[in-house]
Formats: sequence, C-alpha cells, structure tokens
Amino acid sequence: MPRKVDENLKNIKALVKKYKDTLVLDGHEVVILRGWVDDDTPGWEDYCWAYEEFGMMGHQRWSSCVMDFIPLKDVLAEKDYARLMNSFDLNRNPKNLKRNKKVKHA
Repeated sequence: MPRKVDENLKNIKALVKKYKDTLVLDGHEVVILRGWVDDDTPGWEDYCWAYEEFGMMGHQRWSSCVMDFIPLKDVLAEKDYARLMNSFDLNRNPKNLKRNKKVKHA
C-alpha cells in the first residue's frame, strides 16, 4: 500500500498542473498559483503552495498544502476573471508601474 505522503504529493502535483499560473483564492487573498515546494525545515516538514501576491513581482509566498485554495478560473465570469488577471499583469510589469506613476489624479 502506498504511503499517505506519496498520495498527498500526487494530489498536489495534479492540482498544480491544472491551476498553475491562474488566480486562486488563498484564505481571503487573491493570488497566482506558481507551483509547490517541499519545505523540509526541521520540525516543520510540509508541502506548501507557492503563490505570487498582487504587486509582488518575483516574490513568492508559501502556504501549507494542508489548506486548500479555491480556483477562480471557470468559477468567475470570464470577463471578471480577465479583469482581475489584467490588474495582476499591470502591477507585475515594471514598465507599466513606471507609466502608472506618471498619472495625475484630480
């Protein structure tokens, strides 16, 4: 009989394959699922989701795979999902960030 850990890892990999680079809800925050990591910190050994947070280009936040995420693609209306993803794209691209700083608000 396969070990439970091996089954967990198999399920984690399947979810990442299906939802990688899409918006998901982690707790109360919308983030982009980037993958998973094996956190082998002594006393903590755990699998974690790797997320990119809004406006945090190149920065990953880990969250234990004990907690599931809620996928937003195909759950939100396509137009709403595209609008959210566009917000992430604008804030992820440094060129757009520089351009947005020049905008004057009345």
